[in-house]
Amino acid sequence: MVFTIDDTDAKLNINVEDIGFNDTKTMSLEQLLSHNDLFKDYPQLKKYKVEFKHLGLDTAMGVYTAGTNTITMNLDYFNGENRPRIKEVKDGNVTRYYTKEEFNNLSEEEKQKESETTQRFFASVVLHEVQHAVQEIEGNFSDVYASMGE
Repeated sequence: MVFTIDDTDAKLNINVEDIGFNDTKTMSLEQLLSHNDLFKDYPQLKKYKVEFKHLGLDTAMGVYTAGTNTITMNLDYFNGENRPRIKEVKDGNVTRYYTKEEFNNLSEEEKQKESETTQRFFASVVLHEVQHAVQEIEGNFSDVYASMGE
């Protein structure tokens, strides 16, 4: 059985850029995400852990690990001065990044827009990983380790 929970009113309770780049941080999914419909249907998700770690740019942006009920978000993509700067997102995937030179030449308004794009994309990665958690709860999740881009 496949059904959908509307994410229209879902919102992050943090700005990913406010997490200290050198920090490894853990919080509950309920602390990170406001999503009444999701937590009403799957109250156990409130207590799932969300970890923010540096995993490198050669790995996933987000990972759901079945069995430990943990979502790990890769700070290297979303936080810090040297993170990739998102230029374009299409169909839920980053299709283009700014070069350092391009980004440095942007106006403050354009840099703010890039920051907002990063926040929205971060939220979409979190929701993607939550989808894997729901699949596990529903018995439709066969991979122990699921990552963005599947």
